Amino acid sequence: MRHTRDKDLFFPMRHASDAADEAIDHVLPQGLRVVMVPQPSVHRAVAALFLRAGSRFETKATNGLSHFLEHMLFRGTPRFPTAHAQALAFERLGGTLYAATHVDHGEMSVTVPPKNLRAILRLLGEVAKEPIFGELEVERGIVREEILEDLDDDGREIDADNLVRALMFEDHPLGYTITGHINSLDRFDEAMLREHHGRHYTGENAVLCVAGNLGDTRELLRVVEDAFGGLPRGKKLEVMAPRRDQKRRA
Repeated sequence: MRHTRDKDLFFPMRHASDAADEAIDHVLPQGLRVVMVPQPSVHRAVAALFLRAGSRFETKATNGLSHFLEHMLFRGTPRFPTAHAQALAFERLGGTLYAATHVDHGEMSVTVPPKNLRAILRLLGEVAKEPIFGELEVERGIVREEILEDLDDDGREIDADNLVRALMFEDHPLGYTITGHINSLDRFDEAMLREHHGRHYTGENAVLCVAGNLGDTRELLRVVEDAFGGLPRGKKLEVMAPRRDQKRRA
């Protein structure tokens, strides 16, 4: 898409007033792709940040680290230094932070009344950029319980999705579990979490989607630049293709 220059930002040539429900695609200077989908007739707005994170981007030594990091994002920021304070900040704006880790991507999203979209974008950007990794041992215990839910009493894997992926992809990262393994969990410390955050939560490895009743998209883009402009550019993470030698099982 062609762009024109307006002050310090590059704005798409087509805006919400041109055609409702059509996506507006934009890239911030540090590489973050922003997709806006104006839907003036709805009464809510949603902001979702998608990241190149998850078990596909891990090694055997770091398997489960993306999921652990996702949990730590709920543990506060410098402005809201506890899990309770951070959750309350979202709730006061009419939304609840949702986050999930998948095999090939991670996501953070929140839905709010349109009048609070600008404020929620600033808060979401703060959570993405500045986690303080508080109460790490508390969250480690929660993650441990999630891992145990996929094991039987003898420690054997029983989750169907995990078993199928392991059978199909074997030692390829696509065959790893999302939550990782009990034996690895105790090795994950704050330094590892910060390093992982610095590699994955970057402009080149993220897409921000904003949809719903957005109002003035030019002004909204300025808010996005302010809220997420502090993300480092980073280096786009590459992935290894799976082998094409799947075996037929009798």
